[in-house]
Amino acid sequence: MSTIALIGGDGAGKTTVAQALLDQSSVPIKYLYMGIHAPSANYSLPTTRMAHAIKVRAHRRNRQSARIDDRSDRPEYREMEKGNLRAFLRLVNRVAEETYRQLVSWFFQMRGYVVLYDRHYFFEHDTELITPSGERQRLTERLHRRFLADVYPKPDATILLDAPAETLYERKQEWNLAHQERQRARYLAQGGKVRNFARIDATQPLDKVVADAQEQLASFLEERT
Repeated sequence: MSTIALIGGDGAGKTTVAQALLDQSSVPIKYLYMGIHAPSANYSLPTTRMAHAIKVRAHRRNRQSARIDDRSDRPEYREMEKGNLRAFLRLVNRVAEETYRQLVSWFFQMRGYVVLYDRHYFFEHDTELITPSGERQRLTERLHRRFLADVYPKPDATILLDAPAETLYERKQEWNLAHQERQRARYLAQGGKVRNFARIDATQPLDKVVADAQEQLASFLEERT
């Protein structure tokens, strides 16, 4: 069958619209979270859940025992080596997790379902190898971005719930305006690299957004048929 990704900034209404499509669609649909926030995933590897728990615990510990060490601005060799090892293990786990969810998607498709992605890795990560500050990404980050850009399967269709950064910030104040603007620009730029990319105005009333999403879904499936 087909895969359709529903993307948009935090506050655009992705989860609400996805649930409406699941409830109201006349075709069999399976929901699959394809974002980077581990607790939100409905299918996930144990290693990913464990890594997230370790990260949260370390963050809390660092906040409690934060202190400034001004002995040297240059990290010790062992610290650099440890950092490189962690980066490599993080890359391995990322690719394993992304591959696992793609296998889940293929399984559902083979059983005759349309798979509705909540987010998608290709849009969650900027595939450019240069950071916004002009610095080159570290090797593991470059390898990961090339994997997503050149190897990882893209959705058959993508629906962007688009809204200005100010609107998204008013709805859900999790990220600042600068982050929301960068994210929106990334979605639009990445959208030009995939097929069947549609944009829906997410500032409309919710029922109109849902109706537009249903129309896009039906139109795409009709073309596929």
